[in-house]
Amino acid sequence: SLDDPYIFLAMSENLLKGHYGVNLSEFSAPASSILWPVILSPLTALPFTEYSLLALNTLFSFLSLWFADKIFLAINNESPKPYSNKGHRYFLLLFILLSNVVGLLFTGMEHNLQTLLAIIIFYGLLLHVQNDEAPAWLWLSIIAAPLVRYECLALSAAALLYLFANKYYFKSLIIGFLIVILLASFSGFLLSIGLSYLPDSILAKSSLAASGIDKLAMNVMRNLSLVTPKGIVLVLLAGFFFHCAWFKSVAYKKRCLALCIGLAVLGHLLVGRIGWYFRYEIYLWCISLFLLFYIRHIPFLPKVSIGERRFTSFLIGLCIFIGSVEHLIALGTTAMASSNIYHQQAQMQRFVNDFYQRPVAINDLGLVSYKNDLYVLDLWGLASSEARILRQSEESSIWMNELTDKHSVDLAMIYHDKIWFETVPDNWIKLGQMQITGTAITARFPVSFFATSKVAIPAIKMQLQKFIPSLPSGSQFVWQDQKANANNEK
Repeated sequence: SLDDPYIFLAMSENLLKGHYGVNLSEFSAPASSILWPVILSPLTALPFTEYSLLALNTLFSFLSLWFADKIFLAINNESPKPYSNKGHRYFLLLFILLSNVVGLLFTGMEHNLQTLLAIIIFYGLLLHVQNDEAPAWLWLSIIAAPLVRYECLALSAAALLYLFANKYYFKSLIIGFLIVILLASFSGFLLSIGLSYLPDSILAKSSLAASGIDKLAMNVMRNLSLVTPKGIVLVLLAGFFFHCAWFKSVAYKKRCLALCIGLAVLGHLLVGRIGWYFRYEIYLWCISLFLLFYIRHIPFLPKVSIGERRFTSFLIGLCIFIGSVEHLIALGTTAMASSNIYHQQAQMQRFVNDFYQRPVAINDLGLVSYKNDLYVLDLWGLASSEARILRQSEESSIWMNELTDKHSVDLAMIYHDKIWFETVPDNWIKLGQMQITGTAITARFPVSFFATSKVAIPAIKMQLQKFIPSLPSGSQFVWQDQKANANNEK
């Protein structure tokens, strides 16, 4: 349902060749995960790589459900009013619907593994609250989580703070130091091959990583100003968890658990992102749901009146509904989103591989670079530090022309839009645009085809004329002169 997983697959197939990046002629770090390309690299040697990835994420989804079941049983066994087997089944069904594990599965990204690790960490902390246990797999999950997604550092740090507060002083410090060493070692590797200290995918998207601590407030405001209300709900939940940690009459370890999850949510809101097909924050959303369930069904808060308890339950239910309804949207639109990727990015890849067969420039890295040994210039900068730096620093679009000339690129396929590239070099000639005819979910913009010089027009047009008749129903290419004539007629 997204174009992004093909970035990882493109990197992973090159890892088997001993190269780090999507273009064999240069190093790049377009992946926002340290471990995920390594995990996927064996899959790229299989005949059905994409289906292998689907099977892998399906496994992670089932494991998440399995641990959700164990969390339910642990809470239910502690509850003074345990649920029946029927209630147990309803809980698991609600978890599937509210946590977006099905929609997440079809994104093809590392978020299923990220969510699984977050759930395991919560389960480990819950066992410690109940039985003073801190099993080895809890510590391993705390180490692995930031290596799967950088923003998991907020959760791992909060979990280590919980364990430190519960007298695991030496072990917490050692594990924290080990995580820092592992992340620093990867940064050292990136610097050794001429890249930045963080992957370009993070630097291209994160104003905090790219610009410093002064952007914290701006990042929080961005998370709160999205179309979906998830950011606001997470702020409210973090505040509620801090509220639960305030009461000294509550058991110490329960207060520490509430504080831990509240800090993890706050940390993500400060340095992470919310949204883009409901995946960035899903790992924290799941463990927040578990903590709400725990607070609701265990004597967690001080004794309150029945009216206050009902009002609290109403507010909790309202937050869960508002934060989860978008996941039902994801579940209902996943098939259309996957169709979008087929009718746009898959057709772009087919044009480059089967017809044009020359280097191209794009701005939405993914499928075009997968199973393609030709050079792909990523103008947005996920796979090009040079492009990222120029895009973020230059006011005019001349730099785009300089890069296409440098890499002998005659064709640019980009989103010509104010969100992406509102202006292009004056000497570029727009030939037309490819667009989907159905509902746009994850392919929201038409792809504009530009010749970077007049000399390149005949060769590009010739290949387009061969390609256009082969487009499937649902994809169409509109020549620029046809579009101009249609506008004149209007």
